[in-house]
Amino acid sequence: MKRLIGIDIGGTKISVCLGDEKSTIVASKRIKTQPLKGAKNGLPAIVREIEQLLDEQKVLIAQIAGIGIASPGPISSKAGLIISPPNLKGWENTRIVEYFEHHFHKKVCMNNDAGLAEYEFGASKETPNLIYLTTSTGMGGGAIVNGQIRSGCFRHRR
Repeated sequence: MKRLIGIDIGGTKISVCLGDEKSTIVASKRIKTQPLKGAKNGLPAIVREIEQLLDEQKVLIAQIAGIGIASPGPISSKAGLIISPPNLKGWENTRIVEYFEHHFHKKVCMNNDAGLAEYEFGASKETPNLIYLTTSTGMGGGAIVNGQIRSGCFRHRR
């Protein structure tokens, strides 16, 4: 069975989970974001949580197919970069994908945290289009058009 690691970075908490290819969460852990005071302490703390989670579940890193990261924006998913999220002080210009690829030697994908899970698993899963707005520690949004995540700046053209 294919195993996956998920990382959800937020302004108040960071969650890591172990899941399978059916999107079932097998186990998860959570740490508070603010006491970490930025990526310098945050990234190693996430690694420790993942390693502890794998150890507790008796799963080897060799059994992990990949890692997915959800992060508040603005981000560059193409560059694997957290750019300047207003609710994550100390995380500006963090090359998060590179960090986890280097540490775990696994494929790592990242995208904005707003909308994708709702599109895949929520009430709107029957539609190819979605605009998702969120208010939590910060405000954010995401758009899915014709079943594809829209990234970057886009405008309606007349």
